[in-house]
Amino acid sequence: MTVRSLALTTFLSIPLLAQAATQGTFEKEFFPPFDEAAEKVMSLAKAMPEEKYGWRPAPGVRSVSETYVHIANGNRLLLTFVSAKALDKAQLGELIKANADKEGTLKDKDQILAFLKASMDEVRKVAHGMSEADLNRAVKFFGTETTVRGIFIDILGHLREHLGQSIAYARMNGVTPPWSAGQ
Repeated sequence: MTVRSLALTTFLSIPLLAQAATQGTFEKEFFPPFDEAAEKVMSLAKAMPEEKYGWRPAPGVRSVSETYVHIANGNRLLLTFVSAKALDKAQLGELIKANADKEGTLKDKDQILAFLKASMDEVRKVAHGMSEADLNRAVKFFGTETTVRGIFIDILGHLREHLGQSIAYARMNGVTPPWSAGQ
């Protein structure tokens, strides 16, 4: 290879290297906190006795099972905003209604655990390998402008919000979060 062809090859490779470096940045920033929160939600959902899955702190507030199903539904709903083809208003309304129905009907602990785990896996699958262009793509999110990256931030925020709720529910029912049991 001549010096000239080596220089040309190096010059043409710079954009690809820059894209790979940025792509790795998102994964380094998103996956550690997402995986930590997902692992904690899953371990807490497993630790909570099935007979407590129907417990709720007050009338009109989500039960334990409804909260875990809500987390999974939230992951899937938010991922629809990442899709190249957005749902129209009617489709979004139907999905939200179906999610609310599922919160009220899915009660079996093993089914809920599988449903919850599958939603976490879906988030990981969609997020892995996203390019900077994918992450920067503008999307409408309930009438607000954001980016695909913004949707992943919302997924993480939603997961952490309901992790906190689940910790409170567990402690109110005498269940110590597994990651803090030895402390």
